[in-house]
Amino acid sequence: MEFSVVEMERRLEAVRRGLQAARVDCLMVTGIQNFCYFAGVPVALYQERRPWCALIPVDHDPIAFTMAGTHVTLERQGFIKDVQSYALPVSPNLTKGIERALRGLRVKRLACELGLDQRLGMPFNDFETIRASLPEVQFVDGSSIIWNLRMFKSKEEADRMKRACEITGMTRQQLFKSIRDGMTEQDVADLWASLMIESGAERPAFIFVNTGGPADFLPKSGRKLRQGDTLWVDGGAYVRGYTCDFSRVATLGQASPRQRQLHRDATEVMACVLGAVRPGVRVAELSEICAREMTARGYPGFSDMATVVAGHGMGMITNEPPLIAPWDQTVLSDGLVTGIELGPIAAEGMFIWEDLIQVTSTGYDLLTTETSELIEIDF
Repeated sequence: MEFSVVEMERRLEAVRRGLQAARVDCLMVTGIQNFCYFAGVPVALYQERRPWCALIPVDHDPIAFTMAGTHVTLERQGFIKDVQSYALPVSPNLTKGIERALRGLRVKRLACELGLDQRLGMPFNDFETIRASLPEVQFVDGSSIIWNLRMFKSKEEADRMKRACEITGMTRQQLFKSIRDGMTEQDVADLWASLMIESGAERPAFIFVNTGGPADFLPKSGRKLRQGDTLWVDGGAYVRGYTCDFSRVATLGQASPRQRQLHRDATEVMACVLGAVRPGVRVAELSEICAREMTARGYPGFSDMATVVAGHGMGMITNEPPLIAPWDQTVLSDGLVTGIELGPIAAEGMFIWEDLIQVTSTGYDLLTTETSELIEIDF
């Protein structure tokens, strides 16, 4: 099993409390991350053409559905012990199994992945078939129930994210030391990916490399590194199903006064935002601080506070709730993990800066320990 029995039982108890509070009888999850979160199995087992589904009732043991041939693996290695298999073709056999189980559980209100940042892990037509066959069941949005668990990381989850941050930061600094004349942006991305794998990562979540102008994220095989460029590198490593995402900046050669100023502004605003992090603060307030501080430093793109996004949560994927934005009223509380992401984009290069934190009862723990210095590469 991917996590301890204690951790999996904690998740089950927590989701049942959420269901009871929402007056819902059962949660149905089909999205890969949600299934693995509640079933305690690795994402690597999943095949999109052979969907998984889990039913988590308030007053009954959870039920998992998987294609025949993989049910034994889920029974032996997962947390859910009632594993029901289905045969090909998938659509009629999986839907019939789910319908039968929901009838047996006497479900009247069923929460599903219908809302914020959720995706069904089965074809929409199959979901509609299930819904049409159960006219007595009310299908409701369960996204808030799911995110109220997944936004808050346990120690076991946070330890994996800390390790992902360690690998990301350590290998990026190794990367900066390995930059040579003649390399392209794609060479930089390829080398970083190799360094992550060599250091124990499952894989990179993603890699962005930019040496040019504003917001050109994808590394180019034809763009060679040049003296005086700003090298902005963003991404993160996966460690046992959890990942991170944060960026750092280097200059190719000695930094110019303008590059130093852009970097200084980004790190100073980051310090201002982090200084406001504590339980009870709404994430919208962090966005407002970012907009105010960037505007005060002369960056007009941040003057409209209603549009400034200054970070996002992460965990099993690189972009999860909350969104550090004026319209997100999520309240910071103990255990929540989020990235703070901000900074100027100028003709001299990308100076977006990001750090990852976990909120504590008194403030926060900084999960990203990589240096905040502007690295000057001997080029």
